[in-house]
Amino acid sequence: MESSRKIHKCSEFIKSNLEVKVRHYNHRQGYEADNNMIEYWEEETKILRKDLTECPCCGNKVADDKENYWVGAHVVDENQNRYITPTCNSCNSTYKESRAKEKWFNVRKKHLCQLPRQTQGR
Repeated sequence: MESSRKIHKCSEFIKSNLEVKVRHYNHRQGYEADNNMIEYWEEETKILRKDLTECPCCGNKVADDKENYWVGAHVVDENQNRYITPTCNSCNSTYKESRAKEKWFNVRKKHLCQLPRQTQGR
């Protein structure tokens, strides 16, 4: 009898347990932190953006200067859980509105933080 189960290499199994597949999504107004999203992400994860190097969405190095900088991107996983994670400003700008569902990418679990609670009166 043949088994239809896929056999994963150990490295693939470890990687799948450390990463989450996400894509950008169009968030609603009101789901914002009092400061910008990258600052919110740093506060929640206790990770500093200066310690990051490559954008998980495009793989490019992020210099964190005036043209190539980190932003806190709104992302959603395959189960529709919503998070904030750092991406470069270019990816965050590219995958908005009608293009938000175009690209899935992997993010380390430790680089995801829950979306802030909905604010009142915004």
